[in-house]
Amino acid sequence: MKPAQTLFLVLFCGATVVNLWSEITQWQWGIYLSKPLLMTFLGLYFFAATQIKTGFSRKILGGLAFSLAGDTLLMFNAPGREYFFLLGLAAFLCAHLFYILAFSGYEKNTRGAFYQRPLLAVPFLIFLAGFLTFLWPGIPAGLKIPVTVYSTVIITMSMACFQLRTKIDGRLFSGLFTGVLLFVISDSLIAISKFYPGGQAIPEFIRPLIMITYLAAQYLIASRSIEMDTN
Repeated sequence: MKPAQTLFLVLFCGATVVNLWSEITQWQWGIYLSKPLLMTFLGLYFFAATQIKTGFSRKILGGLAFSLAGDTLLMFNAPGREYFFLLGLAAFLCAHLFYILAFSGYEKNTRGAFYQRPLLAVPFLIFLAGFLTFLWPGIPAGLKIPVTVYSTVIITMSMACFQLRTKIDGRLFSGLFTGVLLFVISDSLIAISKFYPGGQAIPEFIRPLIMITYLAAQYLIASRSIEMDTN
């Protein structure tokens, strides 16, 4: 590992510890200070490793950059400032689109997993339909379309990643797809905490769990993408 790559990975881990501690203790200044640094350091780690010499690495870096924008915007979401939620949602939607472009464009001449077994797409579609049906009563009218679009895009991203099962070795695929699934879990927890039908209180541990799954997801996507880009 290059020295700069090691440095930025250590800084990312340090920012992760501070952020998770701040989430657990609900120290708002710690969240404000650490959250913008998370994807900044992870993006620099990715840049140091790949030097962004390929279209694939540029798209992954684009996903990390829009994730940084989404993290920052969502920090300011509060009653009376709900537009920050929509802006953050839009930024993460762009991040997922960049990941879709990266995954779908990788080894274009090799057939993906769904080409060989189309029925493998069914569980993804069932999850999307079931999750939206569950949340639908709790989603405000003005957010139903944005939430539906966003949910569709992140499931499309997970399907684009699953296509790589026949294109990369099993170890790499397992790490990358685990990261993508953790991203889906993290976003699902956000949706549940915000739109849970009936307005029931959500347990306090959900907030740090959202960040744990999110940060693990982004690290796995970035680190496995480095291997895919440099192989």
